[in-house]
Amino acid sequence: MRSSQNIIVLEEKTFRGRVWEWLHFFRDKFLNQLNGPIAEPLENCNLFIDEVGSELRVKYFLVKYVQSMVGTDANVQVDLLVHSVDFSEGNQPQWNDVKVVGEFMKTADTNARKAKFLQLSTYVRKIFSAQPLRRFIHCFCLFKSYFELWIFDRTGAYSSGVKSIGSVKEMFVQAISSYLLMSDEELGLDLSTSQVGENGVVTINGSNEDPTMQFKIDPEPIVRPQRLITRGTTCFETVDKLSVVKYAWTSVKGSSIIDFLEVALPVRGMVNYLTSDEVYRSSHHLGSLDFTDADAWDLETETLIISRATKLMQPTVSPWDRDLKLIRIAISLPGRPLKASKTVLEFLVGVRDAILGHRRLHDRGILHGDISEGNVILTLPTARDESKGLLINLDHSVGMSESLQTDDDQNLIGTMKFMALERLYYVSEEKSIIPRTYCHDLESFFYVFLTGCIEYELVPQSKSYDLQNWCTSKLDKKKKKKASHINNFEKIVLKKFTPSFVGLKELAKTLRMILFGKYGNDFGTPHDCRPMYYEIIKSFNKTIEQITGKVYL
Repeated sequence: MRSSQNIIVLEEKTFRGRVWEWLHFFRDKFLNQLNGPIAEPLENCNLFIDEVGSELRVKYFLVKYVQSMVGTDANVQVDLLVHSVDFSEGNQPQWNDVKVVGEFMKTADTNARKAKFLQLSTYVRKIFSAQPLRRFIHCFCLFKSYFELWIFDRTGAYSSGVKSIGSVKEMFVQAISSYLLMSDEELGLDLSTSQVGENGVVTINGSNEDPTMQFKIDPEPIVRPQRLITRGTTCFETVDKLSVVKYAWTSVKGSSIIDFLEVALPVRGMVNYLTSDEVYRSSHHLGSLDFTDADAWDLETETLIISRATKLMQPTVSPWDRDLKLIRIAISLPGRPLKASKTVLEFLVGVRDAILGHRRLHDRGILHGDISEGNVILTLPTARDESKGLLINLDHSVGMSESLQTDDDQNLIGTMKFMALERLYYVSEEKSIIPRTYCHDLESFFYVFLTGCIEYELVPQSKSYDLQNWCTSKLDKKKKKKASHINNFEKIVLKKFTPSFVGLKELAKTLRMILFGKYGNDFGTPHDCRPMYYEIIKSFNKTIEQITGKVYL
């Protein structure tokens, strides 16, 4: 590394210590001029930015030793972090304030590049977890005499390609300085919420004919994504506990959750839609990138944190098809999780009423498509809706009419633990994806019911089990394990029913018969959905009648 009056040159053998020498030189000779009002140029260094408002917004620092960062349960060592400009190096770094991440390595081979990318991916996932509304994150890696710039968002990671410092040193210098001069918007930070006292404030402007509404929210989300490649669903509860503000990334093509909610608005057994708007599009930061000669970097999914799907199996799509929009929705959500059931009766009625809501939704041309215990809530009946169980989350719904079209049904989407066996069979055998049907959703309700009977024990200190082996990492194992349990239902599944739910074994056997036939191996979806809905709801009603003594027609 050497410098002349106005030129900085990085020599070929660049490594961590010398990189920091150069960074400190660059900071002292150039960047420090931008701390506060523009001053006279420093001696032997011309002022290279003279625009008003070009002061530094953030600063970089070295994590000098392995330490536990706030917001993580493991020790980490990050070569370079970019924090807000008022951050003191004596403080413990926090993921919720990190703006940019950089990594250095002496070697420049393929293995080193992959290792640093995986390390960056881990850091980025932690940043997104701490900043769930973050839109994208800038990163970079420096390998000996080469560097690579990255931008991560909810669709994946995009690279500049490996560049030689000797050939394009100006690009590297420009990138480093740009990171420190970027506005919050250019850094990908959330701009859609504001802080008033201890509460957050969200103003939803209302799309189409929806009203403009303002909500005071608890700044700590009740739902936040844990993976990197995801729809980024993040939910905030309002201070009055009456509503939820939900953020989610969705395709710009076809129908969105907003369209489905508007159609489902009058349906009993569904949450009440209030208003919505669009916040941002990924094309705003990816739109200027040229993918004409882009190559996909194929990494093994077993070792890649951003590809490991524990809830949803996400499709791999071309960068040209990755334009997503961040939407914001307000819904009235007066309810409790299904797992919060206080009695067996409350659990049964909640599941039955959610199935009734599913049938009404199906009658209006919408298939929910992602039935899980998390998408069924308990609620109190109202004058408009006597339901005690509601369906929520239409993020992965399927439109069954020309006016409600999506492309989600071409991919294996759903919550693994509750996914229908027929869909798992098709994918594990490498066949084409089978479209979702009402029968698949009703089968998922069956798995929700079984989960409650096995995992929701109400008596303290009673032994309980779980069905997590339906969520193993290998798809083929999921299919085999679940199929084995259904085929040996009484010996494996019914045996696990906990004391509070043991009286529901007959209902479980009846539901299995309706869905899979006598031997547990009947699949397929009858054209007429009414008989299967009728038999399942009748079976729930019969069991509820036995508990309450009240007859349901």
